[in-house]
Amino acid sequence: MRPASIPFLLALICASHCTADSGADNRNHHDVKIVSHSSSNDGEGVKVSRSEADTVCSVCSRFGTKLLPNNRPLPGLPGLTCEYLQEYDVGLKPSDSPECIGLLDLFENRCCDLSAFPESYECETTIRSSLFHDSYDPTVRPVQTMNTPHGTMRAVDVKTVITFLTLRSLDIKASILEIFVAIDLTWNDPRLRWDFNQTNCAPTVTVRANPSIEETEIWVPSLDLRSRASSAQDLPNSLATVRSDGTVSWMRLGPLNAICSFVGLPRMPFDDLGCRLYFGDNDVNTVVNYKLVDLGNNLTKGFQYYPAFNQSYTEYSQIREKTRTDYNLEYSENEFHLDLYFGRANRHYITFSIFPTIIFTLMSFGQFAIHVKSGERLSFSITIVLITVAQSIVTADILPVCNEMIWLNVFNFVSMLFTLLGILETLLILWFFTVASRKQAKEKEVKEDEELHNLISNDVGLDPNLEEDDANSGEGQNDEFTPVTQRETRITNNEDDDMTKQNKTWKDLKIVRTFTQRPKTPEEVVDRIDFLCLIFLPIAYTLFIVIMFAANERWGEDPSWA
Repeated sequence: MRPASIPFLLALICASHCTADSGADNRNHHDVKIVSHSSSNDGEGVKVSRSEADTVCSVCSRFGTKLLPNNRPLPGLPGLTCEYLQEYDVGLKPSDSPECIGLLDLFENRCCDLSAFPESYECETTIRSSLFHDSYDPTVRPVQTMNTPHGTMRAVDVKTVITFLTLRSLDIKASILEIFVAIDLTWNDPRLRWDFNQTNCAPTVTVRANPSIEETEIWVPSLDLRSRASSAQDLPNSLATVRSDGTVSWMRLGPLNAICSFVGLPRMPFDDLGCRLYFGDNDVNTVVNYKLVDLGNNLTKGFQYYPAFNQSYTEYSQIREKTRTDYNLEYSENEFHLDLYFGRANRHYITFSIFPTIIFTLMSFGQFAIHVKSGERLSFSITIVLITVAQSIVTADILPVCNEMIWLNVFNFVSMLFTLLGILETLLILWFFTVASRKQAKEKEVKEDEELHNLISNDVGLDPNLEEDDANSGEGQNDEFTPVTQRETRITNNEDDDMTKQNKTWKDLKIVRTFTQRPKTPEEVVDRIDFLCLIFLPIAYTLFIVIMFAANERWGEDPSWA
């Protein structure tokens, strides 16, 4: 095994221990006398000076015994020995660092010669008997006098780290966010200190910790989610770890349900959905300060994402770079907030909502190409409207009912208006064509009656024989002159047709004639209206789509978190 791989493996193994120790008060870490530690190849104890032991981490420093160099502390890594561990990882860390304390908790029982000490359970039993007697009251807060940049005051400092594990659900209709987190709290209780010696030979003990006074052995902070649908006090119970200097580490894992005032939702489905979680102590007049531990990012103190877990095939994903933490008030550390942002998988909405809406709306304009006399036109229009309404109902099921204008709601609503505008035009021209056709038919009937009446009036008084002679005379003339006349007429007509075809200009285009020539019949009027709708409505709808997508980034106003 290469030496470079050891720190990486150990960092993964002791991640939880080191995280818990990162917020610990490092007071009295050296209350145990260090006798010796081993760094030689033969495993013999080598005496070191007090100053060197104070600066270099050693696996067996707390017990003051020798290292067992050939022990293999991790069965899964047979090449890793305690000697190798001391040389390439533990020995490279400062003795008062959280990483050193975490490694000692993990490996001192596996790498140190503890034959001179009682068994661990005997040590812990003795320590617990001395700690939890009648004088310890879990309702009393371990308030201590401390020096701060603002002066000397009495308070309890609780180092706080919240680890985001996974998103369980995000219900925008109910404004509920459910996440799975680990809340790690570390504080110092001077009543829980003990002197490490041959009898009190355990560096740490485990105790029962619970928000309920009846079920806890020690005092615990009452940190809770202020904007909650479920309380952080209801998280599953877990044991706390107490060190010999009185430092208590308590980590609880479980779901948190928060009531959110979402930001970014008006831009749905292209939104980055934000939710602010408010945390604070249940006791308003408490003297507990929740110190957000600096984990390397000044913008997210006291918060981290669990690195080994990434969700897949989910609607929402974390936007880690937008996460923020801060105190609610500059002069108070009793309350703080956490801003979480989630990106939406908008491809689903584009594929199954936006794209079908656009296609169905554009298809609805095809009714203008169907002649008004065809009965299929009205059926086609109604079918398109029903499809659009069904699509809107499906989309509305995932949107919250609110007064704010949501981008997807507006897009679907206006698209439906374009579809309804087309069917309204169809109904109007059907009405117009029906009325105009009836009027034209009535006028034609009246005209035919007048022509028949005039014809009967003109035929009265004519001599039938004279009429017959005129008819015969005309037939003879037609026989003689008609062939030449018809031939000349056909020649003239053909020449006119050729000239007409050769002299076609831009004035003969349909779109030009639509605006320059006046329709003469109701059918021409209807055709002209359909042609205009077929040109302008798709153009108007296309412009609407462009404007909506361009305005999405600046759409709507988010609620204020201030």
